[in-house]
Amino acid sequence: HNVVVAPLIAEGQPLGVVCVEHTGRASHIERRVVAMVTQFAAHAALALRNAWLLEQVQRMADTDALTGIANRRTFEDTLLKEISRASRQGEQVTLMMVDVDHFKTFNDTYGHRAGDDALRGVAQALAGGCRVFDTAARYGGEEFALVLPSCSSAESLVVSERLRKRVAGVEAAAPLTASAGVATFPTHASDAEGLIKAADEALYEAKAAGRDRIIS
Repeated sequence: HNVVVAPLIAEGQPLGVVCVEHTGRASHIERRVVAMVTQFAAHAALALRNAWLLEQVQRMADTDALTGIANRRTFEDTLLKEISRASRQGEQVTLMMVDVDHFKTFNDTYGHRAGDDALRGVAQALAGGCRVFDTAARYGGEEFALVLPSCSSAESLVVSERLRKRVAGVEAAAPLTASAGVATFPTHASDAEGLIKAADEALYEAKAAGRDRIIS
């Protein structure tokens, strides 16, 4: 007896081999078996590729193209979910709105490429300073938003100050500072829209008070 070794190739990639004992009389059946296994492998590879592509598309839809962190749509969805969860469980959720100070001047002085690098640095500084279940997102332009579940008003000030210092430590064409507004559910608002408004108003106060500070 001989052993027939048939390579399994799908999408141009080797998936393995199939071994069939060859008796000389059943070669037609053996070829059919090999063909069927090869076809199955091709379908399996296609399914895996489609699943991978779907995952990549979903990831692109959820993240900001420039900074690689969550985009505004993901932020809004996350905030709604976290407030709903907190409401059911009697917990708190803090929202932190962060704005890079004088960013237009930075862009005009050092160019948009340096500005993009700075935004990427800020995004990574904020995301790196978060807990695994927090969400850092780019809200728009040079403004970022952070959803901090199970974070009280008192705790939020400590967290916000730590994140502000991380932004100040970002390596860029010139030193960066940031202003932040902080609001906590249900202390400052009873829903997502109200929480965003409260954090925005606090951010405006921080900028009006001289920037590079946090207002809650």
